[in-house]
Amino acid sequence: MEGKQLIAVRFIQVVDALISKGEVASYKAFTQSYGYSKALISHIREGRQSVPLELIYLLAKQQGVNPSFIFGISQQMFMDSAVQE
Repeated sequence: MEGKQLIAVRFIQVVDALISKGEVASYKAFTQSYGYSKALISHIREGRQSVPLELIYLLAKQQGVNPSFIFGISQQMFMDSAVQE
């Protein structure tokens, strides 16, 4: 899988995990809470837009998401293994 595509897939996995854990209610709520358009998720899925680096940074800082997971370096989705499902 190509780098950009891998990052997009991993990013969507992270958002899905946050939704399933109840951290955010929906894709729309997720994007709006970070100041992005509700269409961001669709654009990323369709390959029309890359995942913003600022958003990866904010996910790491605020949600404990492991950036290495998003970039395909690690299998651990969250930095604190106790948070992982």
